[in-house]
Amino acid sequence: MRPVTLTMSAFGPYAGETTIDFSKLGKSGIYLITGDTGAGKTTIFDAIVYALYGETTDEAREAKMLRSKYADSHTDTFVKLTFENNGKTYTVKRNPEYWRPKKRGNGKTKQTSDAELILPNGTPVTNTKEVTAKITEILGIDREQFMRIAMIAQGDFRKLLLASTEERKGIFRQIFSTENYEKLQKRLSEEFNAAKREADQVQNSIAQYIREIICIPETEEEALIQKAIVGALSDAETLLTLAHMNEGDEQTAAALDDRMKQIDRQLEAINKDLGKLKEYQKAQKEAKAVEKKLNAAAEKLTDAEASLVKAQEAHKEAEAITDAIGEIKAELPRYDDHEAAKKDLAASEKELRAQQATLQEADKKQTAAEETLGKLKAERQSLDGSAENKLKAEQKHDAADKQKKQLSNIKKAVTQYTKQKAVFEEEEKTCEAAITRATHLQASYNKLHDAFLREQAGILAEALADGQPCPVCGSIHHPSPAAKTAEAPTKETLDAAKAAAEEAQKEADALSAACANKRGELNGKKEALTTQLSENEISADIAGAAAVIQKKITLLNAEIKEQKERIKNEQAKLDRKNELDKLIPEQEKAVAQWKETIENTNNVIASLTATKAAQEKRCAELKEVLRYYSKTAAEKQLKALEAKRHALEAALKLAQEKVNQQKETIGHLNGQKEQLAALLQNAEQLDGEALQKQKEQSEAEKSTVNEQQKTLSDRLSSNRRTHGNIAAKIKESEQLDHRYRLTQALSETANGGISGKERITLEAFIQMAYFDRIIAHANTRLLEMSGSQYEMERRKESNNNQKQSGLDIDVIDHFATGTRSVSTLSGGESFKASLSLALGLSDVVQSEAGGVRLDTMFVDEGFGTLDDDSLKNALKVLAALGEGNRLVGIISHVNELKEKIDRQIVIKKDRDKGSKAEIIM
Repeated sequence: MRPVTLTMSAFGPYAGETTIDFSKLGKSGIYLITGDTGAGKTTIFDAIVYALYGETTDEAREAKMLRSKYADSHTDTFVKLTFENNGKTYTVKRNPEYWRPKKRGNGKTKQTSDAELILPNGTPVTNTKEVTAKITEILGIDREQFMRIAMIAQGDFRKLLLASTEERKGIFRQIFSTENYEKLQKRLSEEFNAAKREADQVQNSIAQYIREIICIPETEEEALIQKAIVGALSDAETLLTLAHMNEGDEQTAAALDDRMKQIDRQLEAINKDLGKLKEYQKAQKEAKAVEKKLNAAAEKLTDAEASLVKAQEAHKEAEAITDAIGEIKAELPRYDDHEAAKKDLAASEKELRAQQATLQEADKKQTAAEETLGKLKAERQSLDGSAENKLKAEQKHDAADKQKKQLSNIKKAVTQYTKQKAVFEEEEKTCEAAITRATHLQASYNKLHDAFLREQAGILAEALADGQPCPVCGSIHHPSPAAKTAEAPTKETLDAAKAAAEEAQKEADALSAACANKRGELNGKKEALTTQLSENEISADIAGAAAVIQKKITLLNAEIKEQKERIKNEQAKLDRKNELDKLIPEQEKAVAQWKETIENTNNVIASLTATKAAQEKRCAELKEVLRYYSKTAAEKQLKALEAKRHALEAALKLAQEKVNQQKETIGHLNGQKEQLAALLQNAEQLDGEALQKQKEQSEAEKSTVNEQQKTLSDRLSSNRRTHGNIAAKIKESEQLDHRYRLTQALSETANGGISGKERITLEAFIQMAYFDRIIAHANTRLLEMSGSQYEMERRKESNNNQKQSGLDIDVIDHFATGTRSVSTLSGGESFKASLSLALGLSDVVQSEAGGVRLDTMFVDEGFGTLDDDSLKNALKVLAALGEGNRLVGIISHVNELKEKIDRQIVIKKDRDKGSKAEIIM
């Protein structure tokens, strides 16, 4: 990329349009950008960067801060750059966001940022982001890479030269984008810490499980477990001890199980004998009970047989009851006919009552609807004329509002005129003071000028010498030379007085012209205001017009408010009128509907009355042939008869069943009596007290063994579970320990934390490769600039393994045959090293950017620290950069460079008018 022309308008210190034609400087070699401090030398590079990428070299400086403070308010701010790249020509133009005067009316408006790129085929690319993206695509590098390649800023690279490893890491991270390696370092460190936490957690779990082991007090195993709790026993040994404990408990449990089975067999035999004894005693009791039951059963059989005879006599009535039941069942359907007739009659009566109520309600509704219709029509008539009233109020409101706005504009103009007049009066005072000062200074100069002329003879006489001719008369003898008075002014004093008088007069003329223009402008505004006041019938001068106008505006505000209220009221009436136009037809329709409803209801009532009379006659006829009041009463009687017949049959059946049951009971009891007699005769004789004592002893022993089993079972179950948990955690610990050691090795390697080794991180290692290449490129320039005295090298060994290392620089002094820190270099030597390092970095960045080559480069300041030989060598190196098709611009105010470099861009700064650039060949 090579700049062809650069135009800066109201940009930085450049007030107007300044165009630099780089094509005049040629296509190779070096040229000088010179000027006073703050004149805008570096701004040229700023403008190129801004044109290409929309940002300056200073990230803290926003684009909207770029407008020149020296620029006229009507001058546009923009940068326009035409450049060549790969034989093609492009033009890009950008402007930042800034405030400018409105093109119409007063005040200011915001000019938004914009950009346009014209491609070689004439196609435009617009929009700031799209232009920046296209430039990056064309050049193949972004803003950061462009600045690293195209601008060598001495101050920045001296920082790089003297930076520590940690500081240099941050610089290289930004340049070579090595932050991913730093992220990898952090990730590996986090993985290591996580693995360590997990391993520690597993060990804590194992320790917790060990504390949960249940031991038999005062045993060898308890002592071993106590050692394990305090960490004096390995996890494997602890696990083996717990296994031995569980094995012993399992053997004890088996022995207790055998003893429990013996006790159960003993209890089973005892309980069997006790059961036999209980059966004998039970049989004795049952034999007595059976005898007693036999006697009672015989008595109950006699009573049951008597009851059976009575039930047989009573059952003879059942035949008559059956006949009565048949008669009632035959009559039941006639009750249904009567009930249906009654329901029909009740329905007709209910419907008749409903229709009569409907008729009464319809009469009321018709009356109410007619009253409402009358009221609506009366209200509708009262609202006639609301539309005309609203239109009149709107006309009055608009007229008052228009007059108010007109008066407000006049009042605003009066206030503005008053303020401008007050400012003008102050400016007139300033102008009068400037005129007075100019007159005074001119008078002082005239006085000095007269005195100077009067003293010229004395001034010439001071230079006369005998034997030398007089410049006036030519005589070589000077018998009576004129004498100069002590008050005689010097030429310098006279020139200073003249310059002050001319400057004062110039200032007075400028102020006078400005006042004249403003006076004419104010007179025009006054005349226009006077006309407006007269046209609006405001009988007051401009000074008192504002108060009079405000009174009129106050009255107009009241009028506007009143008319607004009238408009609102009339609109409400108009809305109500429109609403009534819809309601009245609806109400008329409602009145007609109620009349129709009344007529229909009267017809229905007449029909229902006739139906009701016929139904009443039918009900009376059906009632005369029925024996019971209702079907329910008949059914009730039917159920009573059926219940009585059922009771008689049930009583007969029950009496027969009781007789049979008692006979069966007596037979069953006689069988039991015979069985019990045989059992008692053959029963074994047993000692109940001895059997009970043996049982109590066995049960007590069983309870003891059971408690022992429970305690043992709880301990064994808990310890088995603990054994499984510890074994699982030991296995997990082995796996985590492998991950922990692996991540520890990776983290310590990547983060430079290997004990006894230099603290070189992975990112620093990658940056070391870049740094070695930078130093290799830099040394080719440093050797030449230092007359083969100095050469840089990256320090291979750290002085302190506790600090990050790997990116420190030493310098080899070939004259003193020694190596020392770069911080020991003098100012000039440091500049040469910094410049060499910067050029080396530029080479490496270009190669990293895909071999992109920029045909222009800028070197900023630092040459004032060099002696003549060093300056000569530095220029020789930079000239070598400019060989071929590269043009190198040196930004400096060092006078020696002005003598050594013919091609120059000279920046001149005016305190009031900003800077201008001029090319000198």
